[in-house]
Amino acid sequence: MLVVIGAGAWVMSSLLSGPETSASPTLKLPPTAAADEGGAVAESECEISESATAVSGNGKGDQKSVAGVVLAFQHAYYVARDADEMKPLLAKDSQITDLDALQEGIDSVARGTTHCLRVVDDGDDAALVELIETAPDGTETTYNQRVKTTRTDGEVQIVSIEEHSEGARE
Repeated sequence: MLVVIGAGAWVMSSLLSGPETSASPTLKLPPTAAADEGGAVAESECEISESATAVSGNGKGDQKSVAGVVLAFQHAYYVARDADEMKPLLAKDSQITDLDALQEGIDSVARGTTHCLRVVDDGDDAALVELIETAPDGTETTYNQRVKTTRTDGEVQIVSIEEHSEGARE
C-alpha cells in the first residue's frame, strides 16, 4: 500500500481485489451537520446539493451509500479530527490500515481547516471525489480521488482511496 500525505489529504493507491462488491443505492445526501468548534464549513460556504448521480456537501455522512461513507470519512478527518471514527468506515480488506498514520495526517492539518466535497457515482461500488480543502488563511487545495467501496452486512465501507487525474464531474 502506498500512502501519501499531501497537505493533510490522503491519497491511497491500490488495485481493488478481493470479494465481490454489491451495488449501492442511488447516491443520497445525509443530513448536514451543524457547524461546530471543529471547523465545519458553514452551509453557505459549501454548496449542499444532490442529483441522481452526484452529491455535494460536507455533512456527517453515513454508511448507506458510497457518497455517505465518503462524507463520513472526510467528516471524521476534518471536523471530528479523529482516526478512530474512521475505523468502522473501512472494510476488513481495506488498503487503509494504519490509523496512527491517519491520525498523524489529521494532526498535520491546521485546526480550522474546512472541506467541501463533490462525489459523483462511478459505478455501483465507486465514486469520483473532488475534495476542496480550505486552510484558515483562505488557501484552497483541491484533491481528486477515486474511492472504491464494498457493502458488508448492509453497510458501505471503504476499500481504497486513490489519486485520480480527473475531478468529480457528471
